[in-house]
Parts: sequence; C-alpha cells; structure tokens
Amino acid sequence: MDGAKEYIEWALDKFAEVGIKVLLDVHAVKGSQNGFDNSGKQTRLAWKDENHFTHWEIQAAEWMGPWNGTGYDYIDFNNLLWAQDTVMGLVNEWGNHPALYAIEPVNEPWEKTD
Repeated sequence: MDGAKEYIEWALDKFAEVGIKVLLDVHAVKGSQNGFDNSGKQTRLAWKDENHFTHWEIQAAEWMGPWNGTGYDYIDFNNLLWAQDTVMGLVNEWGNHPALYAIEPVNEPWEKTD
C-alpha cells in the first residue's frame, strides 16, 4: 500500500527510541493461508438459511493450491514464492532494525497446510 513502508519505518524508529520490541506479522498471504476473512479472503461460505452461514466446517486455505477435500490438486509455487519473497523483503529491509524482535512469516496457517 502506498505509504506503508514509511509508516513502518517511522513506527520502528519511534519504538526503538523507547525500547519497545516489534513483531512484524505477515497477516495475509496470496491465496489465503487459512481460508478465513482474517487472511484477507474468505474462500468458502455456505448459507444455512437467510440469516445464518457456516464456514468453519468447509474452510480451505488455498495459498498452497486448490484443496479438493482430501489434499491439494497441485502445489501453487507462485503463491509460495510470493510469501517467501515477501518475508525476505521484510528481513532485508528491517531485519537489523534495533526495534525488530521477530518476523511472523505466516499468521494462523490452516491446520492442513503441509
């Protein structure tokens, strides 16, 4: 997003000034790491009636590829490489910043993720 890098740098510098350590969290990856809206994409949803829906029972994280209910049809290496490149970009940009404590490469991955 436009301006995000400048805000991250500003925040890291301010946190360093007061001794606060920061965890950079990659909260969503391309294709959704858990199939829920908190990953930026709700992949599966079924309406039970006009007021209620379900998604827990039918969720699927498709960042590794299309999920067929028992396994991945194929591995989507483009999505995996995007995630790897994103994390490496964070490491290269801020890996030595004094406020950085850690980087979480994938937030809340799906339990069936290899």
